[in-house]
Amino acid sequence: MKTDSVSADASWLIPPRVTVGVLSSDAQSQDMFVRRLNWHSCNLMTLLEREQSWHEFSLCTVESRLTGRRYDELHVLLTAIETASVIDGLLPLARVVHVHHLGASVPLERFGARQYQWPSLEVAARVFAKLYTAQECSALVVDRSDELSWVDEGVVNRSAFSTGSDCVQAMEQLMPQLAVVPATHVRQPQLIVETTPHGSIATLAYVQARVKACLGLEPQIHLLLSERYPECQLTWLAAHDNQSGCR
Repeated sequence: MKTDSVSADASWLIPPRVTVGVLSSDAQSQDMFVRRLNWHSCNLMTLLEREQSWHEFSLCTVESRLTGRRYDELHVLLTAIETASVIDGLLPLARVVHVHHLGASVPLERFGARQYQWPSLEVAARVFAKLYTAQECSALVVDRSDELSWVDEGVVNRSAFSTGSDCVQAMEQLMPQLAVVPATHVRQPQLIVETTPHGSIATLAYVQARVKACLGLEPQIHLLLSERYPECQLTWLAAHDNQSGCR
């Protein structure tokens, strides 16, 4: 009985595994995205002095699709000549499907996946590495139930970044980027705060208050703390109505 109890207790120590696939008709882009996700994630885990990541990034190949492998999350990188209609047959492959567009043109379609607009795949990999790391290591308890069940309906996700010597200065750099978007066009905002452990609860309250004053809503805040951060870094990710024209 004692052995069974120890085994049961030990099972709680096993971290969850989240399988993340990457699919693209452009093999070079597909491979680069996986490599950059791993690179950014490893750097962040080292910075936070964490040894292992929950997330397992891999290529979604023809063979894996034929075997019926299902991912927790699947990233689909669309090329310039592809349309979002190619996603229809991919939805059964994962619980959540992320569709990435590069450049300014994003089709306003409703097909049960989340759409993102990026200036480059490097930026996309950096943002998702931060987001995945924050989901594992945030110093604040994060309720992901709404996020995991939520799907874009005619909106596109975009990001913004800022840095400062502290959170107050970083927020001052971020606010002009957020102010150009009408509050009614913003959904599911997330803010990743990377700073030293010396930041206070009052500072986080200030961050929330500033965003609420600007947009009329409070973002889901992820807090990453490390003595190794030389400055405060803020990463914003939110869904916007496609007509908003924001970054």
